[in-house]
Amino acid sequence: MAFQSLYRRFRPQRFGEVKGQTHLVNALQNAVREERVGHAYLLSGPRGTGKTSAARLLAKALNCENLGEDGDPCTACRSCIAIESGTSMDLFELDAASNRGIDDIRVLVGNVAMGTPGRRKVYILDEDGKELPAGTTGDVYFENEGSRFEYKDDPEKTAAAYRGKRYTLGDIGHLDTEGYLYLSDRKADTIIKGGVNVYPAQIEAALLEHPGVHECCVVGL
Repeated sequence: MAFQSLYRRFRPQRFGEVKGQTHLVNALQNAVREERVGHAYLLSGPRGTGKTSAARLLAKALNCENLGEDGDPCTACRSCIAIESGTSMDLFELDAASNRGIDDIRVLVGNVAMGTPGRRKVYILDEDGKELPAGTTGDVYFENEGSRFEYKDDPEKTAAAYRGKRYTLGDIGHLDTEGYLYLSDRKADTIIKGGVNVYPAQIEAALLEHPGVHECCVVGL
């Protein structure tokens, strides 16, 4: 039997099981329950204070298919079970001490895994709102079960972002045959030349292949 440390063996699976971090648990649980989850969270403290456990609980709650009214994950749905067993495509855990370079972040952002068990789905649509097959670049749209995305104090911008229940943040990308999402660029930065969409990131990638180019940035005028 493989060795497993005590803190992993008895890691809390619900917010209610966390001991000694009431202020953090209340903040995260209230954010989930009230749909006010921040773009990112920085958890700091010495080893063994529950930083990773709290982060995993937040991820579990955000993807739980049967979230409780108190914001606690059910621990019984497919998504919760996958996260507990370490097989979920919706949770990617990495060692920041070893993956701190710019290239590491580029790889992480460019190969975001979008699984199917959670409440949030991803779609690639064309200009007419039709779903595109794997490998075809288009607009990245999301669908959140049981919640709605909105721009603060900007109902017109919110309405423009939606196609039915699906909304876009303006990203361009494609899904591969295994369901992985590859982000190409931002739609606002797309250059239309001769009726063809040209993405700055593609031009930058081509320029960076030249041995005399170390860094570059392409901007449409």
